Amino acid sequence: TWETWLRDTRGVDLAGEDLVVEVGSRYAEEWLRIRLQSLIKRTLRAITGRELGVAFRVAEGAAA
Repeated sequence: TWETWLRDTRGVDLAGEDLVVEVGSRYAEEWLRIRLQSLIKRTLRAITGRELGVAFRVAEGAAA
């Protein structure tokens, strides 16, 4: 899972109460949003002690 879906991601901004995560492709954005978003949100809560949302965006110049 890490190598396939998370390796090329990075947190790029904290927009209000949402962590903006840049991803390498539209497919990765969809996969992460559907399958890992709740786990990522729980992990953020454990790290920060507060509820944060997650917004995924495809990096400029990334594969479609």
